[in-house]
Order: sequence, then C-alpha cells, then structure tokens
Amino acid sequence: VFLLKHKTDVYDRFMRFFAMVATQFSAHIKTVRSDNGTEFNCLQSFFSSKGISFHTSCVGTPQQNGRVERKHRHLLNVARALWFHAKLPVKFWGECALAAAYLINRTPSLVFGGITPYELIYKTAPSLDRLRVLGSLCYAYNRRSKGDKFASRGRRCVFMGYSFGKKGWYLFDLETEEFFSSADVVFYEDHFPFRDPSPPVSGVDCAAEQRIVPAAALPLAPVDDSFEVDDVGLRDNELGLNDSVLDVSCVPSGSPG
Repeated sequence: VFLLKHKTDVYDRFMRFFAMVATQFSAHIKTVRSDNGTEFNCLQSFFSSKGISFHTSCVGTPQQNGRVERKHRHLLNVARALWFHAKLPVKFWGECALAAAYLINRTPSLVFGGITPYELIYKTAPSLDRLRVLGSLCYAYNRRSKGDKFASRGRRCVFMGYSFGKKGWYLFDLETEEFFSSADVVFYEDHFPFRDPSPPVSGVDCAAEQRIVPAAALPLAPVDDSFEVDDVGLRDNELGLNDSVLDVSCVPSGSPG
C-alpha cells in the first residue's frame, strides 16, 4: 500500500513498485487493471514500452473490477476497526491503512488454503513477535537527553504502526507531535491516550491518597501510667491553623509542677 498526496505521485510510486517486483521476486507485471481514473494516463507510454496490458472497466460498472473493489473494502474495514478502537484523530487514517495491510498480510486466509499472504510470497511463516495494539500508549527511550542527568529518560508516545525496512516500531510523540522509529519501547497495550488522556499509574496513586486530616480528628496515642497530662491546648490561634496542630505537654508523675 502506498499513500499518495496527489494523483501526480502515481508515476513515481508505480515505477518503484515495478522495480521492486522485478528485483525481489524476479517477476514481471503483465497486466494492470483499473477504473477510468485519469491517474494512469501518465503511464500509457511506459506500459506500451514494457508490453504491459492496461485494462479499464466500463463507466458505472465497478463489478468489472470486482477483485480490486473487494480488496479495497477489506482494507478499509480493518483500517476503520483499528481507528474506532483507539479513537484516533482522523488525520491518522493513513497510518491505520498501512497497519491494516501489515496485519492482513500476516493473517491466515481461506483463499490461500489457511496460510498467510506473507508466507505465500516469501515461502516462510511471518514472525508475530512485533505485533502490538495500534493506538496504544508506549514509552520510547529518549536519546535527546544529551548527557543531562535530570532529563526525562522516556518519550510518551502512541504506537502508530511498523517501520518499513527497520526492526522497530513507528511512534508518534505526544509532546513534540512528530513521528519516529525506535526499537527501545515499553508498551501499555490496555491504555489509549486519544481515548483516555489520563496516563496509567503503576502501584498506588500517591497523589490521590494524600489528604489533609485535621489533627483534632486523629486518635491520640495511649499515655503511659507513669506520666500525667499537664497541659493540653490548641495553638490554632497562635499559628493561624484551623484545628491542625495539637500540643500535648507531658511531665513525669511526681515531678515538681
């Protein structure tokens, strides 16, 4: 799957795809089938020079291009499911489409006899160790600390897909709003920043447990029999506190008063 910003990018992307098929799989493209879109007009001379047949469907009959239409629908259905699940902004639709293609190519298909499209092409089973939940929270190692001992060691990110040609993950930094690839990542696959902005807290949430309790509401420790209470007073007027400080003066029994 190639993401295009403009239809004029078709020529460059198709030439890359043509070279990749020839180099990686020692195969040749014989037929290209499309609807009546104008984006392939720039490739007519190239098709003729390479002996490639170019077929188009009739106007208003998309069923003549049914295989492409069904694959397009399959790809968008998976991409929408990923998008809805993580509540991602619509600007990330391209990343959802690329992730959907990555997952489809590694999913067993009944059409291929229960094997994956990846295995059909590369003759080996795909590795599933890198699979993660799209849109989940993750922390990548911060390589921009520049020796600062008090700089943050992690970058709070969202998992956005799989890096092509790299053994890493494609991430979106929530603070700088930039994309980058990293292999040093810790994932929280049950938390989604765009769906639930509050970050997960491991252990006890200390901030939620810290509450101010008036001293008058606290139970007093038992006083030893060898001591007697000489003076008990609240110094809230002196210190400007409101039932927050309790002053207890204790002197031994029998000592001079």
